[in-house]
Amino acid sequence: LHEVRELGDRHELGRPEGLALLDRDLAFPVLAPAVAPPRSRIQAGQRLADALHHHLVGLANDADEIFDFVFSTSVFTHMFPEAVKNYVTEINRVLKPGGRVLLTFFLLNPESENLMRKAGGSMDFKYSLGDCFTTDQHVPERAVAYTEDFVRSLLKSCRLDICEPIHLGSWCGRERFLSYQDILVATKKNSE
Repeated sequence: LHEVRELGDRHELGRPEGLALLDRDLAFPVLAPAVAPPRSRIQAGQRLADALHHHLVGLANDADEIFDFVFSTSVFTHMFPEAVKNYVTEINRVLKPGGRVLLTFFLLNPESENLMRKAGGSMDFKYSLGDCFTTDQHVPERAVAYTEDFVRSLLKSCRLDICEPIHLGSWCGRERFLSYQDILVATKKNSE
C-alpha cells in the first residue's frame, strides 16, 4: 500500500487499486499574503480563482517526505506563477525520495504555438502575463499556460526529474494525444 495525495478535489483518476488516497486533500498556502490577487479580480467571471483560493489556501500539516505519489489534474491550468512555484516546492517537501508526481499543464512550445496559430485547437493563449499566458484577459484564471521551458526549469529546481516523454494533450489541436491537457510524470531525486 502506498501513501498518495491528490492536490485539488477532482478525483478524476478514481481510486487505483493498491493506492491509499487519504480522506483530505493536500492544501498548501497558494500565495503569500503580500502577493494575493485583489479580491475584486477573484470575484470575477465564473469565480474560478475564488474556488481555487477557497480550496487550496491553508496550512499543510503533513510531515516532510511522507508520500509515495502526489497528483494534481487541472489545477496548475488555473494558477499564476508564484502559486505554481509554491505548490511544486511543497510537493517536493512532502514527496519521499524516489516518489513520483503526476501533474497536468497547458504547455507552450513551438509545436503547440504553431497549432494554436492555425486555429486547430480549443485554446488560444494570446494574452501574456509575464511568466504565463491566458485565453481571457478579464478572467485570466479561466485557463493558464506556461512555456515548457518554464515548467522544466521549475521542476528541476525542486529536484523533480521528468520521466520522458511528456504526454502532450489535444488542447492545441494535436491529432495524436493521450489526454486533453499535457501530462508530466516526474520522480523526486534522492537526497544528496
